[in-house]
Amino acid sequence: MKRLNKAATYLKIAIFCLPVSFVAMTNNLAAQELSFAHVITQGEGSVTASPDKAEVRATISTIKKTPKAAKDWIDDKLVAVVKGLQVVGVSKEQLDTANLNIRAEYKYPSNQARELVGYRASRTIHIKGINLPNIAKVLDTSVMKADIQIEGIELKSSQEALLREQARMAAIEDAKAKAESLAKGFDTKLDGVWQIKYLQNTSPMPLMMKMNSAAQYDVAESYQNGEVSFRDSVQVIYKLK
Repeated sequence: MKRLNKAATYLKIAIFCLPVSFVAMTNNLAAQELSFAHVITQGEGSVTASPDKAEVRATISTIKKTPKAAKDWIDDKLVAVVKGLQVVGVSKEQLDTANLNIRAEYKYPSNQARELVGYRASRTIHIKGINLPNIAKVLDTSVMKADIQIEGIELKSSQEALLREQARMAAIEDAKAKAESLAKGFDTKLDGVWQIKYLQNTSPMPLMMKMNSAAQYDVAESYQNGEVSFRDSVQVIYKLK
């Protein structure tokens, strides 16, 4: 029994010391990894292009006396919107519609109990892949003018993958140029790459605007003069000779 207790004590000591030993070993390894002459640079790259696509987000909303009446109205309106958009060249595959949301709405008179106003039903429509010259027709179609709030328009490019790659390569070249310039300035030379850290930029920087119902159709044409930008960055550790 004494031997078992003694073994358990040693085990507890070993477990207690393990995190400390591990941290010390990790720190020593990090110190060893960078115990040579090196230079760290961060490259930035960006590409700007003219958009050729657009995406529109809109919300259908109504208030009715009962949840069923609100749902039925939204369903009928959505069918009309889909048919109306098909007339101007938007296919069903370009449409995403969020789940129906229904909630009770109340008014609160002073010093009185709340009163039920009705039930608000809403559904969001996301129209993707609109050819930019067609954006004015989409916004101007009659089904988009009544009982629909345009939440925003986002400019896109059909060459997004290529533009992202160009931005990434520009960031790499920028990191290289900075490292070479620094090495030359300090009378030394680069001796290869030690570490690369990709600082991914996951989203483009498009023009996006939320418009009120009075102005949304007047500015549709202005979207054709916009730009989309893609940015990327990379951090590199170079060894020095």
